[in-house]
Amino acid sequence: MGQFTNPNISEKGSIYGAWKNEFGDWTINATFVNCYLLIGREKAMLIDTACGEGDLRYVVEQITDLPVIVVNTHTHYDHSSGNANWDTVYAGEAGVEAARQSTKNLMEKKAVRFPDYKIEFLQDGMKFDLGGKIVEAIAVGAHHASSFAFLDHQTRTLYSGDELENGQVLLFVRGEKMDEKEIVKKHLANMEKLKGRINEFDRICPAHNGSPISTDYIDDFIGLSKAVLDGTAVPEETVFGFGLPAVFGGDDKLMRMKYGKASFIMSR
Repeated sequence: MGQFTNPNISEKGSIYGAWKNEFGDWTINATFVNCYLLIGREKAMLIDTACGEGDLRYVVEQITDLPVIVVNTHTHYDHSSGNANWDTVYAGEAGVEAARQSTKNLMEKKAVRFPDYKIEFLQDGMKFDLGGKIVEAIAVGAHHASSFAFLDHQTRTLYSGDELENGQVLLFVRGEKMDEKEIVKKHLANMEKLKGRINEFDRICPAHNGSPISTDYIDDFIGLSKAVLDGTAVPEETVFGFGLPAVFGGDDKLMRMKYGKASFIMSR
């Protein structure tokens, strides 16, 4: 059996892929989730920490030796399980319990650097100065109550987590009981909020299913929300797409609502 000095490479291949974007920052892909590494003159920012596989911090430190600010778009396990590689993480207050549970679940499988890492609460409008690069946190909780998007004012890029993507937005995994139409109302309000600032960004980088995507997805999600709320949205014949049924269940439990390029996956 071969010996590997990179903790993210084994006989099965590499856990992470990393590449520099055309606008100068980095995408770090872990199987089905994109994390992002933004680099200023003085600091870097890591957006999301994936599922805790391998050693994400090793990947980051191969790219930059700057101090790293770590943030979560939200705290579902596939965005926060790697948090304990750092001593401090910024996340929405509503996501603390989920983040701690993700760390606990990971610790049952492996040791982590900072099992009691500190969580600082994000606030709507909070700005991080990386040195020549200002990144603003924008509260957009719908898919998850703790969700924040991050706007890089230098590259005019919006990092949307799971609240806006080209595959689908999942509205049945929020974490607390809430009528899904109430969640749709929240999503609509968030998209209208982003629409009001659309002159500040040129592209959107989601956490799943392709990146970057165009800003006109915002209009399609606004149209989708309105169609769901006024009762004109009709469920698609199947929820199949992006491997969803294999992960969450089949047509008997879920339905896909679609408008233009946007779609929601909702409970039946």
